[in-house]
Amino acid sequence: MKNLASYLAPPHFKDPEEYRQARWLNRYLLTFCAAASLLLLIIRPFTRFSGLQRIAVVNSLTVAVFISLVCVGLVYHGRVKLAAWIFSVIGFFILIALMFTFNGIRGSATVGVFIVVSPISLFIRGKSTLVFLAFNVIALVIVYLAELNGLLLNDYNTLPTIDDLIIIVLSLVLNTLLLRQLVEGVIQNAEKSRQTAAALLVTNEDLRLSQALLTELHQELEARVATRTAELQIANAQLQHEVAERKRTEEAMHQAQKRESLGLMASGIAHDFNNLLVAMLAQNSLAMRLLPHQEEARAHIQKAVTAAEQAADLTRQMLAYAGGGQMEMEPVDLNQMIEKNIHLFRAAVAKHVSLHTDLAADLPMIEADRSQLQQVIMNLILNGAEAVTASRGDVWVRTGLQTLTEEDSHYWHWTGGTLPPGEYVFLTVQDNGMGMSPEVRNRIFDPFFTTKEDGQGLGLASVLGIVRDHHGGLHVASQPGQGTAFLLLFPQSQRQATAVSPTESVVPANHVGQCILVIDDEAPVREAVADIMALHGVEVITAVNGQDGIETFARHKEQVQLVLLDMSMPGLNGLDTLNGLRQVDPTVRIILSSGYAQQQIAQVVKLNGRTGFLAKPYDMETLVRKVWHYLSANGKA
Repeated sequence: MKNLASYLAPPHFKDPEEYRQARWLNRYLLTFCAAASLLLLIIRPFTRFSGLQRIAVVNSLTVAVFISLVCVGLVYHGRVKLAAWIFSVIGFFILIALMFTFNGIRGSATVGVFIVVSPISLFIRGKSTLVFLAFNVIALVIVYLAELNGLLLNDYNTLPTIDDLIIIVLSLVLNTLLLRQLVEGVIQNAEKSRQTAAALLVTNEDLRLSQALLTELHQELEARVATRTAELQIANAQLQHEVAERKRTEEAMHQAQKRESLGLMASGIAHDFNNLLVAMLAQNSLAMRLLPHQEEARAHIQKAVTAAEQAADLTRQMLAYAGGGQMEMEPVDLNQMIEKNIHLFRAAVAKHVSLHTDLAADLPMIEADRSQLQQVIMNLILNGAEAVTASRGDVWVRTGLQTLTEEDSHYWHWTGGTLPPGEYVFLTVQDNGMGMSPEVRNRIFDPFFTTKEDGQGLGLASVLGIVRDHHGGLHVASQPGQGTAFLLLFPQSQRQATAVSPTESVVPANHVGQCILVIDDEAPVREAVADIMALHGVEVITAVNGQDGIETFARHKEQVQLVLLDMSMPGLNGLDTLNGLRQVDPTVRIILSSGYAQQQIAQVVKLNGRTGFLAKPYDMETLVRKVWHYLSANGKA
């Protein structure tokens, strides 16, 4: 059936609407042709019609079949509108003939023809459908009038009424208009479909253009991605470098924080220990002074004094690590210092170790404390010599100049302070000893850490503190079995070298009956000073803290000629106490006592004829010399 329908269908036309109309008209005409042919076959053997009715029916159906076949041929040639006109007009005349033949307007043939013929007129479209409808209505009216006036005979006993006419006319009109409305709706939908199809074509063209643009953009995007990928690779390399640098910085910060914590601990221990050493040295010195020269106990006391002095050296190393050691900064020739002390350095190392020097010519001065710099060199040489475990070994001491850039961050990894770019004087101490593992190397500057059986763990810690105080840099390179190299950097000095100040000399004087005020929070220090001054006939008044000292001085200011003031006290510190004493008496002479360096004190206090400095720990002779100096009327600091 599907193949038969495809075979009987009209060919495709370019206009989709024309093809749709041709297809439907073709189907309608073929269906009508088949139905009319079937009626012919039925009417011929079985018809109840006779005479004129039989002739009218057979001729009408024959003409209808012929006309429908002619119209099918016109449809196949694309003449859809003409085929509809021909079929509608011929059907109109057949309708009139049948109405005159079959009992007027009330015959069943009339209604059947109307139902069959009227839809064909819909394919004419437009106003022609209404014209055809009007002709049909006029034909019905004419037949009605003819039948009503006796011009047309029928088989019914009664004449047709106006109701019959109205019913048939309304049926015809409604049937035609309903079909016309349906067809118009189909046409509108078809028009919308065409518009949609046109829009789809436009959209398809836009889509094609968009695809071309998208392809172009995709290629451009791939080019950008390739460029961006290359940039990201460069940025990733930079980021990895920055991450590595940040890790080094964080590690340096961690080390600096750890050293700061250890430094605070070492500083606190050193200051407390200094106060005890003041009492030990002062009391032992006083005992030595009171004992006769032939007394056997003097030798034992002297050993105690020596031990206390060694303990004082340890506290100085601890303060050096904590950054609070006593320093006298001046321009120093590093080469000259090494050459003057090379015999001491060689004497200090074991005999199986050879000490070599490689000193650069015309080396600029550095700003340094001579004694602390000598301590640094000695500690590094001894450390290198002790690392040599073979039968023969070497330690090299080298100096020279090195240019530092911002990328050389490993030089301030240990010190924690960034060094500005520029030219620095370097000192290298290198050995060919057993070297260090990374774990040991990361801890060598921790105070009290040592790998030696008799080590104190303060040598390298003090080296780090001294380098930090000198605003220098430090780097350690070491591998197990490949020796160790310490490289130190020092800023160049902007000053000329000065001669070493001669030791002050004080002419002994009689100060019996004079009075001094000792302000110190440590009872052993107050007792030691009181005992020593009592030996020389000087009265001592004591105060346990800064506030107590100010109040005591205010009560005895007419009696007190000199104040010995500790700078590190809980509560009111030494500087605030000094200002309070000056408010009571601006002319009072004051000796400031501290484990910090005189230069550090001088940064906050002006040292002059009324204000002096006494470094802790001190023995009896040092204390007496300083007190006598400021009790003298013309003494100058």
